[in-house]
Amino acid sequence: MKCKGKIVFSGELFKLDLQSEEKVNAAPNLLSEKVIDVIKFTKEEVLSGKSRDIDHIDYISLNLSSIPGYTFENSLSSGADFTISYDNISDFDTFTCKYENGCLHLTGELKFQLNIKNVVYNDFKNSGLILFSQIGLRVGGTEIVRFTKYGSNWMLEKEQRKLYSDTVDDVYVTGRPTVELE
Repeated sequence: MKCKGKIVFSGELFKLDLQSEEKVNAAPNLLSEKVIDVIKFTKEEVLSGKSRDIDHIDYISLNLSSIPGYTFENSLSSGADFTISYDNISDFDTFTCKYENGCLHLTGELKFQLNIKNVVYNDFKNSGLILFSQIGLRVGGTEIVRFTKYGSNWMLEKEQRKLYSDTVDDVYVTGRPTVELE
């Protein structure tokens, strides 16, 4: 089923995840201090490889979190990830994605559409538990680098996600853009 929504960014900062940090350390010129755009490539540009020649936002991921007191209709819902590719992002005129000082700064809004499997649709649409989890950039032609709230500190992320799931401690959700579904 199709689902539409928007993500509102309010100047959040995101850091390279561990694997991406290793890529950037191995090739320090891979990321440069600049604005990275959402680009709508034609099928011809994708087939010809042009989409690999230009640094751009490749995808954005959302995650369905669990909390005490909410029972998912389907067991597949808890922790499910949803990837929105660049060709499913629209209305991004106010959106800015800037890489500087090792962080990604995100401001503005973007709209998206996403196909959701029927078995998790109700939980995705009705739980209010959809969180922005990561953004992936295609840089240097072939590399995808990922940015998350926690960056390479996956242990802290794991601890805070567990606290959120067990006690609704809001540190895990603080510092993330908001996801609004239509």
